[in-house]
Amino acid sequence: MRIFILGAGATGSLLAQLLTRQGHQVWRGDKDPARARMKLLKPIDHED
Repeated sequence: MRIFILGAGATGSLLAQLLTRQGHQVWRGDKDPARARMKLLKPIDHED
């Protein structure tokens, strides 16, 4: 499933990691572009 998470903070990042581990395709966004770039450029761990 393709999922977009609004919010690149601790909760959004954790949710993205958990959903990615379940095989979902995940994108994240945030209202603060600098914060979004910092968090979004880090790869999501695709391994358990």
